[in-house]
Amino acid sequence: MPKPNFVISGYQKNELFKQLCIKIGFPIRTKSDCRKVSELIDQAGLASISESTIYRLFLLKTNNNQPYLHTLNSLAQFCGYKDWFEFEHIQQETENFVFGFGKISRVDAKFKSLISICIQSNELKPLLQYT
Repeated sequence: MPKPNFVISGYQKNELFKQLCIKIGFPIRTKSDCRKVSELIDQAGLASISESTIYRLFLLKTNNNQPYLHTLNSLAQFCGYKDWFEFEHIQQETENFVFGFGKISRVDAKFKSLISICIQSNELKPLLQYT
């Protein structure tokens, strides 16, 4: 049975990267930094993640990386969460809150009209004001 790949949002990826850098105490900028992170994850007794995987996920600038669930679980657990789903849930709540105040934009959100924005935000007030 193939392992499931996950598509993660740019916001979640950035938050995971920030929390990982805070946890290890230095910024991840090079392949050797990725090797050190991989060693720290192994020392913590979590499922191992190769330095190449960490490099592809955070430093390689292509946005088509879809990591395996065990990779995301290990990274989330290393950052202090129960698993990836807990991290994802908390970050989704934060992302929705921040998006609601216009502090970030969702590149992956495909809004076509004012109606779809109202449906997405579960608020009819903008549509009523427009009409």
